[in-house]
Amino acid sequence: MDLLSIWRTVWRHRLALLPVVLLTVAGSVYVTFFVPSLYEATASYVLVNPPAPPTEAEIREDPSLAEVDTDNPFLRFDSSVVINIVSRRVSTDETRELLRDEGADIRYEVAPSARYGFASPIIDIRGVGDSPDEAIVTAEIAGRAVNDELLALQEAQGVNPTYMITTLPVEVPLDARERVSSRLRSLIAVVGLGGVLLFTVISVLQALDKRRAERAPKPGPTWQSTVDPVAPRPGGDRPPATVAARGVTSAPHVQAPRLPAPTDPADGSAADAATKAPATAAKPAGDAATDAADPGATADAEVAPVASPVSR
Repeated sequence: MDLLSIWRTVWRHRLALLPVVLLTVAGSVYVTFFVPSLYEATASYVLVNPPAPPTEAEIREDPSLAEVDTDNPFLRFDSSVVINIVSRRVSTDETRELLRDEGADIRYEVAPSARYGFASPIIDIRGVGDSPDEAIVTAEIAGRAVNDELLALQEAQGVNPTYMITTLPVEVPLDARERVSSRLRSLIAVVGLGGVLLFTVISVLQALDKRRAERAPKPGPTWQSTVDPVAPRPGGDRPPATVAARGVTSAPHVQAPRLPAPTDPADGSAADAATKAPATAAKPAGDAATDAADPGATADAEVAPVASPVSR
């Protein structure tokens, strides 16, 4: 099916497809102008490793340093591993519910930073909300949750507070921007759904048209005459008409000759009257004055013999 046939189908069934088009347009307008906007505020924190354990020289100067526990098991891993552990714990459903009770939006995101193209000791936090203030508050609450979770992990391992991993703020959430991608995704989803529904309706209408055409009565065969046309000839005669189906040829029409009226010697007056009749009838009535002026010509005309027709 090409584009021209699709357009013809759409135009033929435009009344049936009009509700689908109107519904798609209405959904697009609603998503564009009436769906609440989503705002986003970002914050970033960098992990800071604890100080190094005291050296032997420092222990000789201060023997009490030898009794300090400087072991931190999280220092045995790369900083990206620590960030993944913290982000997973902050992103659980239980933690989201707790943060919502504090006033945060549960749609926040916590993930390792990928802005430089390689693993870095930076945690990115994206707070979202239906208003800029709500997005900023969410980013702040999620940032405190990250610090608290990192501290709780190390306390559970009995790490000395002096040798704990801490965080420093890199980006503070001061403003929020509208997230256009969410609105765009919703608009694409509405238009795509409308397109799928439109082509579904077109396919159903085409199937109904095809089924209706198959059920329509078909016209019977037409018979064509096989008689050859007969063209008239000059002089009134017509050529024989040949019927191709039977092979019969009709004889040409021959006009019978006219025979003169019989002459009876016993009744000459009747024959003369029949002979004179054509001449008298052919004479126009308006020549009465001419006949009176020349009676001899009239008498000669009456007794003039008429030539008999010759048979063909």
